[in-house]
Amino acid sequence: MSRRWEHVSRAAAALMLAAASAAGCGRPAEPVVLPGSDPIATGPARVEGGGPVGAAGERALAVVRRIPPEVVRLAYEIAASDDGAYVAVASWMDENSSRLTLRVFAADRAAPVLTREVTNDSGGFTDVDVADFSPGGRAMIYAEGTDGRPVRTAVFDLAGRTSRVPPAGLTRPEFSRDASRFAGVTEDPYRLAVHTVAGARESLSPPLTPLVKLDDPEAESPPAHVAVTSAGDRSVGVSALGYWKWLPRDGEITFVRCGCRATQMAIDRDARLVAFGDFSGQVSVWDTVTDREIAAWHVPGPPDGEPYERLSAEGYGPLTVLKFSLDGSRLFTVNVQGYAWDARTGRPLGRAGLSGPPSAIVELQPMAGGAALVRAVETGARSGGRLSVLSFPE
Repeated sequence: MSRRWEHVSRAAAALMLAAASAAGCGRPAEPVVLPGSDPIATGPARVEGGGPVGAAGERALAVVRRIPPEVVRLAYEIAASDDGAYVAVASWMDENSSRLTLRVFAADRAAPVLTREVTNDSGGFTDVDVADFSPGGRAMIYAEGTDGRPVRTAVFDLAGRTSRVPPAGLTRPEFSRDASRFAGVTEDPYRLAVHTVAGARESLSPPLTPLVKLDDPEAESPPAHVAVTSAGDRSVGVSALGYWKWLPRDGEITFVRCGCRATQMAIDRDARLVAFGDFSGQVSVWDTVTDREIAAWHVPGPPDGEPYERLSAEGYGPLTVLKFSLDGSRLFTVNVQGYAWDARTGRPLGRAGLSGPPSAIVELQPMAGGAALVRAVETGARSGGRLSVLSFPE
């Protein structure tokens, strides 16, 4: 489940949290009292949230049924199109492998529509960012890396089954809302880059260093997620310490320190709202246009009970996932169960969890109609485990 930039070891996260000061992190968060638990459906291949899943969720479930169990068991990262018609899974080739295979599955095809093996002849670590499906699901963008370095970014046309490769490798590429362009991060030095969907580079920010430095001079915090507006006039990258805002037409880049060494970060598709979460469960949302914090709250810890105590001991604390909804109006958090919040106020909107053996949700991909594809692992598992659909009615 680890990714190059986003995930910090949980032991390190706890130390960072203990050492972090509250300076520059906004107002103290208010405790949240959640409404009663939503019902959780039971049974195989069903929606496991509190209400109807909608068309997107039903399509995603149909796709999940086509994914071989071994691919799910060895899953490393997932993504889903907004309408649920496509699901991408990057999975380990075997239990002890450092090699990955990226596959894209569709409900109407028995075989994957894309299979891409990522290997490293030097024997080092390989990585795949299953970064993003375009709004409407016509294309998918992904990035490959070896030994922690980006080597290839590709835009895959799902209808024509063709790929376009931009001239430079990017990490964490993300489409704009109208899918006309995408943004990502280059290296040596770190910069925010914006490309047209055809692959041509449109803008490149000044170097982000030395702003990426933490207190430890050997540690860095480059952007974990990047977004660009449909007009291409603003690109934002969010890191553990805050966010960079790049205005290419003005040639201006600024850094707002507000992350408090976050362990989870998120950004909406309009490059407007960014969210930070730490290992204590504190969440903060900032508006990057006004550069002001607009909401802050605490998310609850995992449920009581011995199985969940084991999950907590393995590092699955109050906040293991942070993700904006498709329209940016809601923020999803995960602490073994999934929760939906009003992104601008922190008001709780509902929660949903998994039935069956105790397991922790490690990834959540919002879809249309309030559905979300999730990947969960059981206690002691390295990866994979289970794909399910949760329902957060809109």
